[in-house]
Amino acid sequence: MSPVLDAKETKKALTNSQEDSFRNLEVSKNYVEKMSLRFPELHDTLVDNWEWLFLNAVTSSATGAFYEAIEPLDEIKSPAFSEVRKGVIDKIIAFKSLNENWDGYGAYPLEVKSTSSAIQFILLLNDRIVEKISDVYPTPNGTVSLVWENDANERLALEIGNNTLSYYVVLNSQKPLFFNAIEINVKNAYTISTFIKSLQRN
Repeated sequence: MSPVLDAKETKKALTNSQEDSFRNLEVSKNYVEKMSLRFPELHDTLVDNWEWLFLNAVTSSATGAFYEAIEPLDEIKSPAFSEVRKGVIDKIIAFKSLNENWDGYGAYPLEVKSTSSAIQFILLLNDRIVEKISDVYPTPNGTVSLVWENDANERLALEIGNNTLSYYVVLNSQKPLFFNAIEINVKNAYTISTFIKSLQRN
């Protein structure tokens, strides 16, 4: 695998206020290289976007922000990958190109931590659930939304933020359900997957 980043070149991109964090660059680079080995299907994505992840974390003024942003990936034990799953992750990271006010109404650019949380959530779902995603899009709040829907206009839509997610479920057989500030973990991913399977059966 090719080197992730030339630390000397990256240092040139750092502002004076970021110089104190430069000593963490090499450690961070090694961490991403380790993650690339664990998730070979994400190697190119991690390599191509490592500088963005690190520099955005640094500008958030939190010394450990970089690790807080991508460390959740280290908790995923054995992800299953498909081309569709990788495509969804690539699409989420592609939202990084959005600037301040990208929608013309004061929208925020994608939060680096929201990016990591969205990837973490995608890795918790099985391939069949991921393949049924109807839409993936950024929100004006700097978060990521995922939508599943069927031909009967039933849907599950969720919004993933820095640390939690919120979602709602619309099924024709019951009143809409709303869930806010839900932790991103295996248990909640399973619950959400159960709702999504209901959409597929109807």
